[in-house]
Amino acid sequence: VVFVDLHNFSRITEENDQRAVNHMVENHFYNYIRCIHQNGGEINETAGDGIMVIFKSDTIEDFAARAVQTALDIVRENEEINKKYKYPFGDVGLHIGLSSGEAYVGTTRLKSSLVDRWTYTASGLVTILAARIASVPQINKVLIGPDTFERIQADFVCQRLGDFKLKNVSKKVPIYEVIKEKEYSPTY
Repeated sequence: VVFVDLHNFSRITEENDQRAVNHMVENHFYNYIRCIHQNGGEINETAGDGIMVIFKSDTIEDFAARAVQTALDIVRENEEINKKYKYPFGDVGLHIGLSSGEAYVGTTRLKSSLVDRWTYTASGLVTILAARIASVPQINKVLIGPDTFERIQADFVCQRLGDFKLKNVSKKVPIYEVIKEKEYSPTY
């Protein structure tokens, strides 16, 4: 699961013309979608300034690597968009968190006396951890939890940031920053 959240979105919304804010959100999200789709991700949910992306695959290593690659691509795309478009509130920053593992993926029924609503979602600890990791105060960094790190460390350069107390998670969680893809040179 990948969570992407826009930095300072509440303040940006409060202090700026809503048309400029909407243009920014639509413009940025439109460009992120290409990164998501080219790596096989699915946008599962959007809410205001946030996107939740899920990856499904035959192997957990494969989807973890594709999720990390997507997050790195989104950070690069965001840099390019910030160069191209100048908004009155300045450059757009991102908070990105990833978590890997099993999640319940399917429809959830929200029932009330007035209406039934069905939604397609992913839920479980993996989803919660991804959202909480995205809330760690790092801007334009791809942050991952220990399960993702174990699955992608052979292909990506990572740096351990430390153990973090995450909201409503009982134990501190090791958080890593993904720096870049590893470069391979052939051996003869």
